[in-house]
Amino acid sequence: MLSAYYSKGCKSEKLFINREIAKDPSFLEHLNKHPVIYFDLYPFMYEWSSGKLKDQTMVQYFEDTHVAELAREYSHVEIKQGMSLHNAMRAIANDENDNHKFIVIIDEWDMVLREGVNEPNMIEDYIACLRSIFRSKDTADYLDGAYMTGILPIIKYNTQSALSDFREYTMLDPGPLAKYVGFTREDIRVVCERYGADEKALKEWYDGYSFPGIGEVYCPSSIIQAAKNGVYKSYWTATSAMESLTDYIY
Repeated sequence: MLSAYYSKGCKSEKLFINREIAKDPSFLEHLNKHPVIYFDLYPFMYEWSSGKLKDQTMVQYFEDTHVAELAREYSHVEIKQGMSLHNAMRAIANDENDNHKFIVIIDEWDMVLREGVNEPNMIEDYIACLRSIFRSKDTADYLDGAYMTGILPIIKYNTQSALSDFREYTMLDPGPLAKYVGFTREDIRVVCERYGADEKALKEWYDGYSFPGIGEVYCPSSIIQAAKNGVYKSYWTATSAMESLTDYIY
């Protein structure tokens, strides 16, 4: 959704025009005006865990791959082999033909920390890479914003000082995003009307959170599965996220 909204490679106004966001005065300000980089860490962690990386570390492979992609996309900009990712982004943003700043999106930013828990050097390199992108002296020259999701908070690995420019929102402390972390009571009524679900049963099973001024907030995945299946049970505990968290809970 974020990629569709920000990306210069999309014409996505029709996707959003009938949504609440279109009522915001700033709706058109960033719509399809940015180059977007979406970091998917899974393939890089797979190459590392399967032993396929020989002369490169996982982080080197991660950077080199994305720099090469930028070099292909922006062939008119001088991007040299071995250039760091943040320098490549800066070169593109400073080019007179491509002077829009980047939006960076990382889903499961903490995958490296979780999967490489016994690889302190890899974790250190990864944090250094993120720091070079998000906290270098010229970050503001090429970056307009970044979104990172993850299971574990940044402070979990004592890297708060390294990535302290981020505003951290959690399920327990979502701040102004409270009504967006799950389905509200109004959303539940819409689901019940659409699927013929039992509103009382949905509330009894899935109202996991309550925030001041918002009220109960429900797990979207569980709500939709229960509504479609007509079966009310614990869906969330069967997800991979829950399985990953048990190592840290117990």
